[in-house]
Amino acid sequence: FDIAGSDLQFTIDWTTGAHTGGATPVTAQGPGAGELARVQDNTHVFDVVLNAMRGRR
Repeated sequence: FDIAGSDLQFTIDWTTGAHTGGATPVTAQGPGAGELARVQDNTHVFDVVLNAMRGRR
């Protein structure tokens, strides 16, 4: 997917087709990547990706 206001893109990749209660690592590169560099609620990941798509940090 393109990141608004830039020539950058992001990729989403799934490692399983099932849901588990286990912690899942998230990695990121580029503007705003620091927002994902910690343990967080899974809904925060949605907010970070949505903001990246809208060109916000």
